[in-house]
Amino acid sequence: MTYILYIDIVLPFKQLLTLNQLPHSTKLSLSKYQNTREK
Repeated sequence: MTYILYIDIVLPFKQLLTLNQLPHSTKLSLSKYQNTREK
């Protein structure tokens, strides 16, 4: 349970933090990856 919570909440949150420091094209590819993962 805690593991799932970590993957679903903490990791995306960390990704968002790092996204702010990445170039725009990398942001797009990462968001596309997250969209495919959620479906």
